[in-house]
Amino acid sequence: MATHYKNLTVSSGSIWGRLELILTPKAYNVAGNYTPVDYVYRIRRTATTFGGYWSNLTQKGSLVINGTTIAVNDYTYDFRSNYTKVLASGTINVGHNSDGTKTMAFSGSITTTGNVPSGSITGSEVLPQIPRASTITTFANFTMGNNVPFTLDKKYSAFVHRIELLVGNDVIASLDTSSASGQVSINMAAKLALISKLNATSKSVTATLRVRTYTNSNYTTQVGATQTQTATATALNADIAPVPSITSIAEAGSGLSSFTVFVQSKSKLRIRSSATTNGSATISRTQVTFDGVNYQGNDITTSTVEKTGTLSVTVTVTDSRGVSSSITQNVTIIAYFAPRILKFNVQRYPDGESTDLRAEVSFEIAPVSNQNAKNYILRYRRVGQGNTNLVNSSAYYERDVVHQATGILNTDYTYEIELVLSDSFGTIDPIVAEISTGFELLNWNASGKGWATGKVSEDPNAFEVGMPLKMFDSLLDKNGHEVLATTQRSSDTRNDNETPGWYYTNFPNATVKEFKALSAIGLGPATGTYALVETIVPWSGTSGGEVKQIAYGNNNEIYNRSSLNDTTWRPWSVFAYGGGVEW
Repeated sequence: MATHYKNLTVSSGSIWGRLELILTPKAYNVAGNYTPVDYVYRIRRTATTFGGYWSNLTQKGSLVINGTTIAVNDYTYDFRSNYTKVLASGTINVGHNSDGTKTMAFSGSITTTGNVPSGSITGSEVLPQIPRASTITTFANFTMGNNVPFTLDKKYSAFVHRIELLVGNDVIASLDTSSASGQVSINMAAKLALISKLNATSKSVTATLRVRTYTNSNYTTQVGATQTQTATATALNADIAPVPSITSIAEAGSGLSSFTVFVQSKSKLRIRSSATTNGSATISRTQVTFDGVNYQGNDITTSTVEKTGTLSVTVTVTDSRGVSSSITQNVTIIAYFAPRILKFNVQRYPDGESTDLRAEVSFEIAPVSNQNAKNYILRYRRVGQGNTNLVNSSAYYERDVVHQATGILNTDYTYEIELVLSDSFGTIDPIVAEISTGFELLNWNASGKGWATGKVSEDPNAFEVGMPLKMFDSLLDKNGHEVLATTQRSSDTRNDNETPGWYYTNFPNATVKEFKALSAIGLGPATGTYALVETIVPWSGTSGGEVKQIAYGNNNEIYNRSSLNDTTWRPWSVFAYGGGVEW
C-alpha cells in the first residue's frame, strides 16, 4: 500500500490538511496481464487551530487513475468531529505492458468553498512486473531429418517452455526446456512422420512451431497466449525417392528355347520392372536403358543384341514429385557367329589319275557356352547323282583335319565334293568343290556328238575343256555377240534404243557395252554427238532387279537411268557434269 498526498494550505501558508490517494496493489493476474488496485481518495484534516471546519455548500472533486476517470460525487464537509472525508473508493484493474511492466499514473483535484482550501494531486506508482509468455524470435525453413533450431524472446527468466513441431494438428516432435534457444530433435520416427505428410506432387510441407510458456516444470499453469510460427519443411530426394526393381530379364528372341544364356545376334531381352513410391506419390515415367538405347515402360523388349560380353540394364523411374532413382543389373551376352568354313580343298590323290579322294577340311561353329548344336557332313556325288556321306558328325565345334577315302572316284566321271555345316539356327549354304575326270588329251563321247580335251567327255552334246584355254580371237554367241574377246569391244548400235525387256532376253546376267548416238537414247542435251553406254543386266527378268544404264559422254559428263518395267526406262539423271563441277 502506498499513500500519495498533497498538502492543503490556507492563505497564510499554514497547512490545513491533505488531499490523499491511497493505492493498494493486489495480486496480479498473469493470464490477463493486469493488477487489481484498491484506491481510497480522501480529504484529511491535520490542523487543530483553524475554524470553519464545515460547510453545507456543494463541493466539487475529480480523480483519474491510469487514464480512467473515477466518479467523484458532489459533497459537503464537516471536519469538526470527523477529521477525514472519503471522496471515492474502489478497485480498478490496471493493465500492464506486453512485457509485464507497468507505471500507473494518477491525478486528482478538489474545489472547495469556505475555510477548507482547494488543491490537487498528481503522481505515479510502479507496479510489480507480471511474468509474460515467451515469443518466437527465429524459426526458419528446414530440411526433413535435420534438427530444427529456434530462438525465443524470453520475458521472464523463471518460466519454462513446451515447444512442439506440428504439421496440421499432428505433433511431430516436442521439447521441454527453460532455455531461450535450442533445437527440436528430429529422430527417425519424426523424420518419417514429416515425410508421411507430403502430398503426391510436392517435396515440401508447412510446419508449425508451437510454444507454450508455463510457470514451472510441472507444466500445469500456462502463462499468456500460445505462440506459433510457420516454416517450410523440405524432404531430401534421397529420402523420398521411388525404389525401382528389375523383376525379370528374359529371352524374347525366337528359336532360343533350348538356351539358358543370351546369344549375340539372336537374343532380344524382355525386361520387366516395378517400383514402389513414398507415400501418395505415383510413378510417372519408367525408362529402361540397354546398350545405349532408351526404352519407355515397365515391360519392354529390346532390339536384337549385337554386342557380346557384360552389358548393363538400367531402369530409371521418376515419380509424381519429379524425383528419380535408378537400378542397374548386368547381363552377359555370349558370342555367336554363323558356322564358317575356313578351308576346303579336295583332289584326286596322289595325282589326277587316281581314284582316291583327299579332302582338307577346317571349320568352326560358335559353342555359345556349349549349348549350340553342331554338325558337319562331308559327302560326295557323281555329277547329277545322289550323295554319299563320308562323315556325318556332331562331335566338334571346330576342326582342322584331312579326310581320305580310297577308290571312290571313277576317272571317267566328274564328282562334286560337298561340305555342310549346321547349328541350332540352321544350315549355312554348303560349299561344293568339283573334281574333274581323269586327264584325256582328246576324248570323244559315246554319242558321237560331244567331245572334250583335257578330260573325259561327259556331256553328249557339248565340247568340254578340262585345262587352261588360250584364245587368239573372239568367241561369239548364237546372235553374233561377243561372249569372250581377246580385247573388250563395244558394239555399234548407235541408232537403237532397246527396251529393258530386250536386254533381259538377249543378255541375262551380263554387262554390255555399246556405241550410241545421244539423240537415239534421249540424251539430246548432253555435250557432243555420241556416248559409250554400259548396260548392266542382273538377271533374266524383273525378279532379279532393274536393268541399269550408264552413259559416258563428253566433257566429263556421266548419266544414268534404270528400267521402270520391261518396256519403259526411267528418265536420265545427271551423275557427273563437266565445266569444273565436281560430284
